[in-house]
Order: sequence, then structure tokens, then C-alpha cells
Amino acid sequence: MLRRLVPFVLLVLGCASLAPLARAQAAAAAAPAPAAPSPADRDYEAVWAIYRAAPPAGVEHPSQEFFRWQDRQFQEFAAAARAFGEKYPHDPRRYEGWVQASFTGPSFIVDFKPEFADKPNGGNVVTDRDATLRYRSEQVRLLELVVVAADANARQRNGAFYALLIDAGTVARLKGEKFDVTALRPWSTACSRSFPTSAPCPSPNSMPAGCGRSPPPRRRRSRPRSNRIR
Repeated sequence: MLRRLVPFVLLVLGCASLAPLARAQAAAAAAPAPAAPSPADRDYEAVWAIYRAAPPAGVEHPSQEFFRWQDRQFQEFAAAARAFGEKYPHDPRRYEGWVQASFTGPSFIVDFKPEFADKPNGGNVVTDRDATLRYRSEQVRLLELVVVAADANARQRNGAFYALLIDAGTVARLKGEKFDVTALRPWSTACSRSFPTSAPCPSPNSMPAGCGRSPPPRRRRSRPRSNRIR
């Protein structure tokens, strides 16, 4: 009798063990397929692929070749981020690239100082001041839009405000003007009025002492800085 029951019991156990697998397979078949990336999704990833690109083989930090390569990379990334914003003016992801393009702005290198041989850093590169002024001025315009944008999140607005502080100071310095940080107060006020229930908007009053003076020339960082959360 026991011998007859053994095959039956094994058959029942086998069917029971297969039942969850069958249900899982049925659920997977019924689940909708992931949506294909939209053109905006593909263009957005293309922008950040430029940012994530590694230098070519043999181009290593801190060589002149690396500084030139990175400068071109930052220029290409900024151009792609701005182009994305123009192509998709209602996509809030455009703010990510605009803000990052300030934190990793290009230097527009035209040459290297003799001191670069012994001290290869961003302070010993020769830059195109006019190109830098045009670039930073456009960044100021874009960042002012982000600070008060209804579709920007709190992190984007805060990142834009602090980048605006840096870029506005750089523009003033390149123009030979005194930079007064309180000139940014209207943007902070507009942000607070537009988003009274969201995270606190940044304020010039919270800036460290001395921010109201024209900043000294800044040395370029050799590696990317990022405000991103990805």
C-alpha cells in the first residue's frame, strides 16, 4: 500500500512546487511591457553621456592634454544641456544640465603659463576672458529662470541660486565691477513668494561675511564638481 502511495505523493508535491512558478510566469506575461524611451529620454541621456565620458587612453591628469580635453568636454556638455532646454522647454529635467553647467563650467583655455610645468593646475592656465564672460552671463540668465521656475524642485532651485551667486560674482569681476551679493535678494524674495509652502528658498542674508565683495580670481578645479543626484 505504501509503495502505491509514494508515486502519488511525489506527483502531488511536484505539482504544488510548480504552482507558484506558473503563477509568477502568468503574472509576468500579463504585466505591461516597459515603455520605450521617448525622444526626450534619449536626448537627456545623451547630454549626460557627455558629462560621464572618460578621457581617451593615454590622456591623464594633470597633463596639458587632459586640461584641454576636459575643457572641451565641459563646453560640449554645456552646449548640449542648453540645446536640450531649447528643444524641450517644458521638461523640468532641463534645469539639471543648466545648474551643472555652472558647477563644471569650461575655462576656455587658450594656453598654459610657464609655471604649469612645475605646478600643473587650473591656476596656471591662460583663458579667453571674453568667452568666459559670455558664457557666465548666459548662465546667469538661465539660473535666474530656474530660481523662480514653477516646475523646478527645491534642490534645483537651491543649486541654481548658489550657482547664480558664483556666476554673478564672476561676471562682475570680469567686467571690473564691484559685486554686491544683496543684488540677488529680489530672486530670493520672488522664490519665497512663489513657493511659500515648499522648502525654504536660499537667501543672500545667509551667505558668509565677505560675499558682498568682489571675489578674487578663482583657481579652476581640475576635476568635475557636481550638484547632481543621480
